[in-house]
Amino acid sequence: MNHPTVRITAPILSGGSMVCFTAYEFGWGYRAFSISYEAICEWLGARDTTDQQIRLAFQLGKRQIIDAVLRLDLSSYHGQRIVLSPGTALCATEGVTKLSITGGEAPEKAIEVA
Repeated sequence: MNHPTVRITAPILSGGSMVCFTAYEFGWGYRAFSISYEAICEWLGARDTTDQQIRLAFQLGKRQIIDAVLRLDLSSYHGQRIVLSPGTALCATEGVTKLSITGGEAPEKAIEVA
């Protein structure tokens, strides 16, 4: 049985508001992601926005983060940072949700996640 083996890097805390990380899977290489502190508190259970709580929630929520990454259709990925936020793939359980994508020189756009 072949299971996807997505790996994620250690979180990089950015300016007290975002956590940046990359995900890797054989066949598609590294992809850049970020999650707001708000999303980590709301969906991964951090008690507050201290660095310690954010890092702990990220570590404990790795499986949820990997699951969110696996639900995305990243066929049009071109190096931009993908922002996972409340109401997007991080917490989607059914239906279609929107996911913000930012990065590079391109304006922010949204893709649909089934």
